[in-house]
Amino acid sequence: MWLKDLRKQFPNRPIIGFADNFHHYDIRAGAPSEGEGRLQFISRYAKDLTIKYQATLVMTMELPKDSLKPGVRPRMSTMKGSSSMAYDASANIGVYNDLKDFGARSQLYWEDQNDLEEFENEAGAVADL
Repeated sequence: MWLKDLRKQFPNRPIIGFADNFHHYDIRAGAPSEGEGRLQFISRYAKDLTIKYQATLVMTMELPKDSLKPGVRPRMSTMKGSSSMAYDASANIGVYNDLKDFGARSQLYWEDQNDLEEFENEAGAVADL
C-alpha cells in the first residue's frame, strides 16, 4: 500500500524502495504458506509491484552459512531460500568483503587519485590514503 500511496503523491518522480532480508517477508493473500513456492510468489509479487507503480525496489537476501566460509565464493543459486529472485530481478549485485577471506590481513585500497588524504601512522610515517 505504501508504494501505491507514494505513486499517487508523486506521479512523475522516481521512487526507490529499500527492503532488507527478502526471505523474511510474508504475503498472506494467495501465497503458499511455506517453502520455495512461497518465496517464488513473493519474488513475482515484488516484480509486479515495480512494473505497476514504475518504481525500483532494492532488496537484500542472505546467503547460507556455508557460503560465508573463507575461500568460498557466494553464488546467486545459493541465496537463502530461493534463487527465483535472481531471475525476477532486473539487476543482481553481489557485495564482496575482503575481511571474510583474509581477516586481519585484509587491506583497503583507494584508487581515486583526486580524493586522497594524508595519513600518519604510529611510527610517524606519512602516506596518502
